[in-house]
Amino acid sequence: LVNTGAAARTEHYEIAAYTGLIEMARALGEQNAVSLLDENLKSEKQTLREVESIEKTLRDELKAATR
Repeated sequence: LVNTGAAARTEHYEIAAYTGLIEMARALGEQNAVSLLDENLKSEKQTLREVESIEKTLRDELKAATR
């Protein structure tokens, strides 16, 4: 089995971390860092969407198998 909850939780932590780093870089006027961090943030958000999709698929398959 896949522990999608742990994977999603990790992605949420990473999203929070990148969000905080972006705010700090923005406050320091580090636009290049903001741009790079924002790319990473977008990637983490996409990974979270993928994990959530996998979780839904697994949940649906489990429901179908137990009917």
